Amino acid sequence: MMQGVTGIGFVNVHNDIRTEPVILKNMATMHAVEESKYINESNKIAAAYADVNVGKPSTYAGLREHGSGDYASEDLIKYRNLNRSIEWNKSLAATYKPTTFSLPGKRDIDYKTKWIEKAKSKNYATGGSTNEEYTYADKINRNAYMKLDENGSTTITDTSFQGVGHIGLLKKDASNNKTWNATDVFEAQEDYVGNFQIHQRFDEYGKNAEYEKSVIGTGYVSGDQKVGKAQRSYESGTGNYQSDERISTVVNYIAKDIKLQHAPTNYTYTPTFSVASDLKWSEGMWSKSPVTLISEKFSSVESLERNTKVRGLNEMDTEAKVVGQADFRTVYRSPTNFAKKLNPAYHLKNNTDEVDIDERYSGEFSFKRMTRFTGVAKYNRPHITLTKDANVDLNANTFADYRITIENNGDRTLGPVYVLDTFPQGTDYVYSSLRPSELTDGYANWTLQSLGIGSRVVIDLRLNISQPSANIVNRVQAAGMYNDGWVTAGNFSVVQLDWLTFNPTQISASKVGWVDSNDSQVVWYRLDLHNRQRYSMVAFLMDQLPEGMTFLNSSLEPSENNSNQMTWTVLNLAPGETKSIVYRVRALSKGTFVNMAHIDTFAVDGPDSASAEVEARVDLTTGRVAGPAKFDGWTLPACFGLDCTQQNFGSDWMACYTCGAGGESRVSVGTPLCLSCLNTGDDRIP
Repeated sequence: MMQGVTGIGFVNVHNDIRTEPVILKNMATMHAVEESKYINESNKIAAAYADVNVGKPSTYAGLREHGSGDYASEDLIKYRNLNRSIEWNKSLAATYKPTTFSLPGKRDIDYKTKWIEKAKSKNYATGGSTNEEYTYADKINRNAYMKLDENGSTTITDTSFQGVGHIGLLKKDASNNKTWNATDVFEAQEDYVGNFQIHQRFDEYGKNAEYEKSVIGTGYVSGDQKVGKAQRSYESGTGNYQSDERISTVVNYIAKDIKLQHAPTNYTYTPTFSVASDLKWSEGMWSKSPVTLISEKFSSVESLERNTKVRGLNEMDTEAKVVGQADFRTVYRSPTNFAKKLNPAYHLKNNTDEVDIDERYSGEFSFKRMTRFTGVAKYNRPHITLTKDANVDLNANTFADYRITIENNGDRTLGPVYVLDTFPQGTDYVYSSLRPSELTDGYANWTLQSLGIGSRVVIDLRLNISQPSANIVNRVQAAGMYNDGWVTAGNFSVVQLDWLTFNPTQISASKVGWVDSNDSQVVWYRLDLHNRQRYSMVAFLMDQLPEGMTFLNSSLEPSENNSNQMTWTVLNLAPGETKSIVYRVRALSKGTFVNMAHIDTFAVDGPDSASAEVEARVDLTTGRVAGPAKFDGWTLPACFGLDCTQQNFGSDWMACYTCGAGGESRVSVGTPLCLSCLNTGDDRIP
């Protein structure tokens, strides 16, 4: 639907648009029928009905506007009940002035109503709602966009007005498609009286919300934004106001740049009623967790310039200039004491806060503050741990449900963090708990504004399996930015729908080890993996170091490093490609060390999978690679001849590089003297 209206006079608009869920009605009737009689309406004695809702709850958008004066409006509305979709583009320009309408009999109607514009939306499927109102307005210039569907809602407004404005935004974590008992994910309440320009964007999708605003104007302002019960940003007062703010609930990120100047204001609501206000500014932000609190508050403010970034619940950076009063509070409680305070059986007399810093400044001050509770990082360098879990039950439905977990367990705050999920072949995107910043038929890309030390983010993803294959391989990658560069991680999940394959997977793996020429206690290893198939593969490589050895570094950053068990992930091993991983370990004593690696490979666009184990032995007493193992006088041969092209297994069969039969192998067994040309993940180790 498209409509455009221009004119001068009185306007009254009342529009409502709703989508309805799919409802199945089941009816049962009772008839009293004599023998040899037929069932018909005349012998029906009772009936019962039951309605079953088989679809998601509805979405709603409404518009109210009325007033007198110059008016120009354009509306473009798209409605689709199938996916509960409402899309509304709105443009309005209205200026107040009294108008008169002539009636028969020399009668007139005088209109002196200032403009009122009210736009509301509710998404019952996701728990999102918006309310944008402008009343007692002398003028309104508004361009707005609204879209609601079963996955989320987006509202964008670009409005300048002279009058009274109110914006309310709410995102609830709906449970069982009900919103009345849900907890608040995000809530914003904003009130303006005076002359203002507002640009605002609110996007709620899945389980999270994104909020952006840029406001400038003069008059009375009251703003309050809450992220659950963990964070709050607020300001109120009269005078000159300028604020740019961004909030991302998924990572508890808040960025705020605000300028305030106090002055008295006055606004005339009607010719006989006006209100004068003179309130000094109050502004503040806080973040809290069960054991931490970071709070910054400015009150009785004549002027304030503040730039603050909050990256998670345990970090806040601020630069500010203020004429007024500043209060800063930082609290840390040990988890043990916090648990005791929750249990009345414990005596609380000796339970005190480990950190409690309370500061107050009155006057004219400049501040540059950085508050962080970093905890203990697992790695002494930037690091991301990326995990992916899959749940597929084709007996119940055709959905593949994934849970992606991104954790910053390094020693640097990361931001932004990009997460890329590559869909398996034969699958289609359904929804995710966070709106993708980019979505195509083959992948989804999410952007996280920040990820603090120790912080983790979970993204739930649902795909529909339209064309089942033997292996459902879903790959995910993450890249996070810090001061000196980028840190990356990768992982994948495999669901084998057909675990009986016809052809054996042609993957060649080898492992060699040698003693460092400069340090006899340092051992180098290299894992080689070669794809002899005609399609791409993914692989897990897991190496468990023997007792008495510790990991130093590697050419490819391990996905995990727990108790000397390293895991590497290869997301794309192309046909004919060889992947080599070189790493160093330190032996704590002399002796012979046997190091074994386990490898699992899966075809991305083929039916096969395979597992293998390779080992390398190093004798530190002689400094040489140990010879083949002996069992009861029998020595393992260096080559069984199974990999030789002379066995005539086909042109794609790899030559045996152990005995050299059949020509030169594509797997190099050269041993480099150092890792200076490789990214070891730790520049302090040569």
